[in-house]
Amino acid sequence: QPEDCTPNMRGRLPGFTLNTGNSSTRGFAGSAGNVLIDGAGASTKSVGLAEILQRIPASNVERIDVIRGSAPGIDMQGFAVVANVIRKTSQTTGGAIEATPGLNETGKYDARGRAEISHRTDHFSFDGAVTTQSNAFGGNGTGGGTFGTQSRYDKNHALRDSGAYLVPGYENTYSGNGVAEYRHDWLGTFRFNASASADKEKLESQYYAVDPANVLTLRTSPSQSSNSSYELGTDYEGEFY
Repeated sequence: QPEDCTPNMRGRLPGFTLNTGNSSTRGFAGSAGNVLIDGAGASTKSVGLAEILQRIPASNVERIDVIRGSAPGIDMQGFAVVANVIRKTSQTTGGAIEATPGLNETGKYDARGRAEISHRTDHFSFDGAVTTQSNAFGGNGTGGGTFGTQSRYDKNHALRDSGAYLVPGYENTYSGNGVAEYRHDWLGTFRFNASASADKEKLESQYYAVDPANVLTLRTSPSQSSNSSYELGTDYEGEFY
């Protein structure tokens, strides 16, 4: 994966401290951080400034200007000092793929993947990313997944059965986002963004019930849930005389 431009903004710009913003802030002012890309702020709150900067290879950066106070045609995003990342105007295309297999704290699999692509010409640019994670949890009674023990009694308070109570399962999450920008000398700049995410979780409650006669009975209760969200947005910047 090529080096992104983020390291160049930490400790290498005199008088500038990187602020990646706060997505919980109402509106775009202040929420998008104190960095502009080619003179414009982020057009979506669903993609953080840190992620946007990670998509810009250092080799595609012409220069980084530090702007104090104000400058013609520059929205300071509510900050006294902003950095303006100026990208090279020549056509560039880049991308990266990451895959990270591993184990979580319960000893189960935890796999993650990410793919990015960016393309830029003199008048058009596009940046997109897709991420996924698959995470298993719980166990089979051999340790790591035991949530505790359970005992059941009849109406006369006599023990019916008791045993380990487990909740193994898995969770899959997917997300993707993209930002496209078209720049025209006299029509202005059009930006479009889209993002979507989905989450699916499946559980199976397992009760290893042992009765007084030492007979084991496995009782299961499966369940699953899912949710999704998306965002579409656009904005326009132009000058009218």
